[in-house]
Amino acid sequence: DAAVARARAGEGPSLLENVTYRWRGHSKSDRNRYRTKAEIESWMERDPIARFQRDLIEHGVVDEAGADAIRNAAADEVEAGIAFAKGG
Repeated sequence: DAAVARARAGEGPSLLENVTYRWRGHSKSDRNRYRTKAEIESWMERDPIARFQRDLIEHGVVDEAGADAIRNAAADEVEAGIAFAKGG
């Protein structure tokens, strides 16, 4: 809210820090045994994408089908990017 007000007032940009969490290990060989299941589940419950989806549905911006369509379109875009990167 403060960053939006600052920008609208012409006071320049703001720096936003977004704290994220990696649910899985660093690689396929990383079994992720240095964190507890409870810690990982706690972070998963705070997933910003899932929270945003719930908010959109709760406020009537989108329904479940619309949320699914958005998620599927995003997954398709990622798959297309991977195919492009692989030269296919």
